[in-house]
Amino acid sequence: MAQESPGGAGFAGLAGLKLAQPEPERPGDRALGCAEISAEMGRIMQRRNVSSVAHSSKRKLCHSKDVLDRQAAEQQHLQQSQTAGRIAASAAPQPTARAMHATMDAETVALNQSQQADRNAATSDMVSGSANMLGVMNDGRLMRLSVLSQGRHCAANAPPPSEPAEGACDEGPPPRGKVQSPVRPGASSGAVNPMRTPDPFAQSGKRSAAGAASAAADPFAHR
Repeated sequence: MAQESPGGAGFAGLAGLKLAQPEPERPGDRALGCAEISAEMGRIMQRRNVSSVAHSSKRKLCHSKDVLDRQAAEQQHLQQSQTAGRIAASAAPQPTARAMHATMDAETVALNQSQQADRNAATSDMVSGSANMLGVMNDGRLMRLSVLSQGRHCAANAPPPSEPAEGACDEGPPPRGKVQSPVRPGASSGAVNPMRTPDPFAQSGKRSAAGAASAAADPFAHR
């Protein structure tokens, strides 16, 4: 059964966010080196409270990811637990087959309905967290400095970090909560979730403060 995509209006609103354009070059900009670009970007980000907003956005996005991952796993568990029943229904007389399919379809609908409130909340948090992060980085001077940084290949020439970057979202066991696996007795419980949400905080091999406002920047990189 097809599932309606949640939060369509919210994501449409996020996609419609107007990003700042790079402000015009200032006198002396072309003479700036990577260290100077990085230092100025750092001052702007500190003034705009980027660190605090990034922490709040990360918390929202990671929680949303946990909820959506768990719900996707629940749906797959239910589908797996129904496999034997659907195979049996294909060989059963029509009245019996219809009754079996109706029961399994009702289970699927019930699961979707039970997930809906948490799914909507997770989607809303994902949109607001992303919008907050985009908003705090949405500064014309940052955009200009990012263009200068890219033109000087500052990120490519930056030294590697002194210690490994930390992952943004913990990959431990899913948090306990009211979302529960619907696996029925005898069904497999070791399914791998193929619908896993991509980690929005994946780290790159190298980092540079000068790249923080660019499309490739990771505002949650270990500092």
